[in-house]
Amino acid sequence: MKKKPTEVLAALQKGSFSPVYIFAGGEGYFMDKADALLRDGLLREEEKAFNLDVLYGPETTAEAILSAARSYPLMAERRLVLVREAQGLKKPEWAKLAAYLQQPAQTTVLVLLHRNKALDGRSKITQLAIKSHTVQVVDCQPLSEEALVDFIVRYAAEKELRFHPRAAFALKELLGTNLSRVVSEIDKIALAVPPNAEIQLQEVADRVGMSREFNIFDLPGLLAEGNHIRVLRMAFYMAKNPNMYPLPMMVGTFYNFFSKLFAMHSIYFDNHRRQKRGEASQDPLRMVRMFYEPRVIQSALKVYDMGRTAKALQVIREFDHRSKGMGKAAPTPDGELLKEFLWKLLNV
Repeated sequence: MKKKPTEVLAALQKGSFSPVYIFAGGEGYFMDKADALLRDGLLREEEKAFNLDVLYGPETTAEAILSAARSYPLMAERRLVLVREAQGLKKPEWAKLAAYLQQPAQTTVLVLLHRNKALDGRSKITQLAIKSHTVQVVDCQPLSEEALVDFIVRYAAEKELRFHPRAAFALKELLGTNLSRVVSEIDKIALAVPPNAEIQLQEVADRVGMSREFNIFDLPGLLAEGNHIRVLRMAFYMAKNPNMYPLPMMVGTFYNFFSKLFAMHSIYFDNHRRQKRGEASQDPLRMVRMFYEPRVIQSALKVYDMGRTAKALQVIREFDHRSKGMGKAAPTPDGELLKEFLWKLLNV
């Protein structure tokens, strides 16, 4: 049966185990966490010598996996068989596991970690695993933007931190979607502040290495206000420090802002039609309230109408391509690209 990673990890933390797990997908954090929880929660240290088998997909066979899984535990309640890099198993080897998945040993927990690659949904073994009540198929895909912000807030709460949603959004923008990096940074912050501290946006910017005076998360608001002088001042500073302010991160930050702005314009347009039909309106601020101050969005809606917002998204697309070396234009240093990028956004 299919399961969500957070659901499975919560069960493992409570000591609830299934006979077989198949973790598959591009988010390795969930697999690493499950690996650690199983090794530490299923077996005591003195039991691991005889009851823990760690195999690697490219180097093992179905016969070796089945032999380990069907062995009886020695002076322990269960055995644990971890198959790391299971994506390295050949298709014929996967097929040989089918019979075991239908009748797994109740004294063994078999875990297949299929890293950086989804399962083939058309294969018989995948369909069998999904239908089975003894196999948990865990889809470890990267989290969406909203889900990642929620994850940051929840994980921080486990560390006795109160993470403001805008601070969580800033952490996501600075570190990307790699959960291992995100968790590592939260752990560092937890060590540096008192319990139950409230973490605001500036705290994240300071601790992750951003300048207090030149914070990229201020830029959308400055653009919204039409503050050309401050934007250009920041642009020249950031252009001199491209390692601290990498262009791909800047492009991603502005895409996030303007794509939400475009969606809000669409909602306002749709609300106008709904009102004419006597239907209930939607709340256009619902998708941005977590990430931006309402006053910033209200200013932006006035400065950037739907047409200007669409043009801004075209500029962002252009510089996303140029920052990756795409297109026919001659290569330009990131610092110069950054200044040109912000200047075009000011003048769309």
